[in-house]
Amino acid sequence: MTKDTKLILKIYGIVLLVIAVLFMIINRIDAKRFQEAVKQRVYIDIFFNADRQEPDWDAFFPLEEVGGKRTVLAVLQHMNGDKLELFVDWTGDAATVVSMHGLENGPEGRWVYFVNGQRENVPPNQQQVKYGDRIVWRYVK
Repeated sequence: MTKDTKLILKIYGIVLLVIAVLFMIINRIDAKRFQEAVKQRVYIDIFFNADRQEPDWDAFFPLEEVGGKRTVLAVLQHMNGDKLELFVDWTGDAATVVSMHGLENGPEGRWVYFVNGQRENVPPNQQQVKYGDRIVWRYVK
């Protein structure tokens, strides 16, 4: 191998190393931007069958879109539009989701929700949500 060939190979190696380092830096910046964007949203999954691994319905959006009251119920209503046939019963200032997508609370099952993996016992209109929260609604038997 000649001196010129060795020099060209060294330069080529250095260029590849610089490209690799730049690629890693760019990916870290993009990953940080992505993580920040994830933190700025709220996520909601709905399972019509508690045994399913994948949600039947899911969405994510900036929490600001929800409006004034940032509660589990407000997020569900914002996501819903008129698509899920959502029915809510009120007892005083406490709301209960009694039917969604034709599945009603009763002897066959009922709607429960979780926030960040934890089942909540607070009425959904009183459970506050924050950036990055994941809300899961399940019809459980």
